[in-house]
Amino acid sequence: MESVHPNNLSVLRVLRRAVTAVILTTTSLGAQDRPRLPAAADTNDWEAYYDQGIEWLNRRLHHSAEAAFYWSSRLNPRRAEPLFARWAVAWSCDAGQFGRYLNHDADKPLPPEMARIDSLRSRALLRNPLVFQGLIIAAFQELPGRWREDAWTDAWLAYSALDFKRALSLFVLAERRNPQRFGEVRYLRATTFVALNQLDSAAAELGVLLDTLRRREQEQFSDVYASKAFVLYAVGLVEAGRRQFTAARGALENALVEDLSFYPAHLVLGHLATERRDAAAALKEYEEAAAGGPDDAVARFEYGAALVRAHRPAEAAAELQAAVALEPYFADPYYWLGEARLAQRDSAAALQAFQSYAARAPTRSPELVLARQRLSALAHNKEE
Repeated sequence: MESVHPNNLSVLRVLRRAVTAVILTTTSLGAQDRPRLPAAADTNDWEAYYDQGIEWLNRRLHHSAEAAFYWSSRLNPRRAEPLFARWAVAWSCDAGQFGRYLNHDADKPLPPEMARIDSLRSRALLRNPLVFQGLIIAAFQELPGRWREDAWTDAWLAYSALDFKRALSLFVLAERRNPQRFGEVRYLRATTFVALNQLDSAAAELGVLLDTLRRREQEQFSDVYASKAFVLYAVGLVEAGRRQFTAARGALENALVEDLSFYPAHLVLGHLATERRDAAAALKEYEEAAAGGPDDAVARFEYGAALVRAHRPAEAAAELQAAVALEPYFADPYYWLGEARLAQRDSAAALQAFQSYAARAPTRSPELVLARQRLSALAHNKEE
């Protein structure tokens, strides 16, 4: 194999693409029948399908893995892991097309089918720019040839094998031998530190990357560095994870200065406002997120739930119904739709919404007990 990470898989190029990516509904990317899980598995839990998909992928049962990752992403569209896994396994299923993808001229648009597959990675990075990315090795394993013997390849193999400490050292060695990989190395070391839950180190890597991008932008214009919104978004998430909320808000707000259309930053700002119990600020951020991502079920759901909390049930119901239409297997919008219908004194619609939630929610969901209490009360009132 010539390279584990060829030019048209350049991290910085993918980051640039992710900044402008459009969130597509998952149904547009090929529906799959639900695969059978072990008897003890919770078939409403995204992790049950994801874990089974990993097992099948390790056994090179690619089409079974693809179906498992598909259902994982449908059950919880908040998560980046199933989307990234779908991207990796889609290429694993068709080595010929993956080879053509790797050799595609990066300055030309991808053919429609390749673009649809590639959108999965962009969508994953918009959910979590620091998601583990080692599963792509599964696609490279299907190509003819052998691994190239260099530090960059060895770093990726160590990273994919979860040997994170070795990967960190090898990424630095790869950068020393090829300084042009600076941006990719800093970004991938940040993802590795996140996997190790070493968020201070991840923040430091992203800080060095961001400072360098700013300096190079001043020195000379480069299209790759035209927008720093994505890196600032990653910084905001890491700082929030470190509970450095002021720094997190600053990074996310700066991401929006870089790119006003970057609506995922509004979602995180909404979460941060909710954490500090600033309901008005949270509502405003979620409204901006829903406006920027009208086809994103998570953005529509978060805005709908915020509207319920703001005692605006009619508007909330409209947003939550939009979320349900986009992702009918996503449980959470049904719960809040039930709350909105209760506030509207529509017991029949509330009953239906809570029933839909109970049928879809994983057993570990904290709202499931509340939903069953609501159902019991509504059934009792109906009998009276």
